[in-house]
Amino acid sequence: MSAKELEALIDEISANIAAQRERERELLKQLLHSKSAAQRQLNSLRDPVARLPLEISSEIFLRCLPDHSPKPRARTAPMLLLNICQTWTQIALSNSILWTSIALNFPAAEILRLWFERARNETLSVTLRSGLSTAVVDVVMRYATQLKHLGIYDEENIDFLARAEGIFPCLQTLTIGSAFYDDDLSVGVLDVLAVLRTAPNLLECTFRGLSMYDNTSRWTRRTLVLSNLTCMKFEPNADGDFSRNDVLAYLELPALQALFCCFNSVQNNDLLLFLQRSSPPLQKLVIGHDRFNFVEADQWLRLVPTLVHLEMEARDSVVDEFFVALAESPSDFIPNLQDLTIQHKLHDPPYETLLRALSVRRTRLAAFKFTTSYPLSRPSVDVGDALRQLGADGVKIYIAGAREVLLDSTSEFLSREPIADS
Repeated sequence: MSAKELEALIDEISANIAAQRERERELLKQLLHSKSAAQRQLNSLRDPVARLPLEISSEIFLRCLPDHSPKPRARTAPMLLLNICQTWTQIALSNSILWTSIALNFPAAEILRLWFERARNETLSVTLRSGLSTAVVDVVMRYATQLKHLGIYDEENIDFLARAEGIFPCLQTLTIGSAFYDDDLSVGVLDVLAVLRTAPNLLECTFRGLSMYDNTSRWTRRTLVLSNLTCMKFEPNADGDFSRNDVLAYLELPALQALFCCFNSVQNNDLLLFLQRSSPPLQKLVIGHDRFNFVEADQWLRLVPTLVHLEMEARDSVVDEFFVALAESPSDFIPNLQDLTIQHKLHDPPYETLLRALSVRRTRLAAFKFTTSYPLSRPSVDVGDALRQLGADGVKIYIAGAREVLLDSTSEFLSREPIADS
């Protein structure tokens, strides 16, 4: 044979080899599919779940869901439940509650639409992180009347939702956050307010590590009234980055019961005006920073006489004056206080002033906690005995410094030995 004929023969043989391999791959694919189908049928026959009433098997499936909103992953419920056998697939698809919650890192409209369809008419909980698109927003808005919980992260996501038309009439909790605090990626207050306006019946709102800038005109400021909101939180994100509180200047929350002020700095006038404007029946206040003086704190606290639970970070001068106010003004300085927690930024509490404050407030104050990252000296024997007696009388007192719990009224506590004078 000539070289040309041999080349043609080789090409023909190569083509036959490729065709044979393709047939083998197709056959192998069919065999694997048949094996999988047979395995699913065998699983169904052997599966005790298949013999349970649907109500019980559905409840078992619900217990398989992760603690947080599930992600659409093959190894995590509810998607995992679709891959065991036909019976499990039918149970999972018939249980609409399995599909009411979802968290998407890179939201895809088709996945979200499919998830919502499986949830049918149940209320929905959705967390959307980076990659929000117009198509995803369209799906979200299509199911707006069913949405009960919404978490949105990434400034682009917030901008998208701010521009969307429509409202979420059933939305109860909203989290607006950012994975990283970056002034270059800040979101405008106007956009945040636009999102809040879509949820007129909101009960709880959380800002988590969100960098905001004020892009409004304060000469034409209009406040947004959220009449049903009872809890507002400014929290740090996973990296410990705090939010800003600029949005408080534009809110009126007359039903607010809990406020978590863990932002990176406090604008005293904005917080003061917010409390004056809202006149909320505040019961819980957490001040997660120490950049304020007692004059400012005194102004805030006298505006919320309904306060029952107070947590705050504070420095020496604030703590001293705070305890004096507790002792000298029991009728008009947070008169209903029952639970007090102080994270001290420096050293010892003023023991004698503390004892005086706790003694005056003992009929109402149920718990006091004081912690610091520094070593604590011990109070005098008389003060220690008096604090011990308050604990015996029912006031839960806990005082701890670095590496040592100095006083705990729920256990054996407080050596009677006073610290030696230096």
